[in-house]
Amino acid sequence: MAEVNDLDIRKLKRKSIFSALKWMFWNILIGLAPLFILFLANLLLVKHRSETNTEITRLLEGGIIIFVCCTLMGAVLIDIQLEKIDFKKAVSFFLNTFPIAFILLVCFAYYLVVVGDAPSNTFSSLTLGYAIVILVTLVYCLVGKYHLYLNNEKKNQELQKEGTSI
Repeated sequence: MAEVNDLDIRKLKRKSIFSALKWMFWNILIGLAPLFILFLANLLLVKHRSETNTEITRLLEGGIIIFVCCTLMGAVLIDIQLEKIDFKKAVSFFLNTFPIAFILLVCFAYYLVVVGDAPSNTFSSLTLGYAIVILVTLVYCLVGKYHLYLNNEKKNQELQKEGTSI
């Protein structure tokens, strides 16, 4: 296969970062759409503010943001598994093992809330643990999708240089 030069690599990396950010934006927007709609209704429908506040609280206490985080990580993990990319061992270990361990940890924390061994507002307020879940999800998904997009862009560019395309 033809070699990809340094200038092309930088372009591919920028394009891959942009694609990963775009993927993250749209998935968060779609995953949290019910919450965003309620926030909008809360702003616009002053007469129904107490009802929308109650529903927003229910969604947050129910762990909607945590569940969306777990779903995003799972989606990236599945994409990685389907692509069968040959990563370096450390990257491969992180991308394949971390989300499973992290999701199990979140599930365990949620179980503790359900059985009453943890405060019921664990998932309803921006606690340090909550912020960590969100931050780790963002980092994992961006790193994972970046590598996936970069790999696909390199393949496409190499195929184009050979005179074929996908």
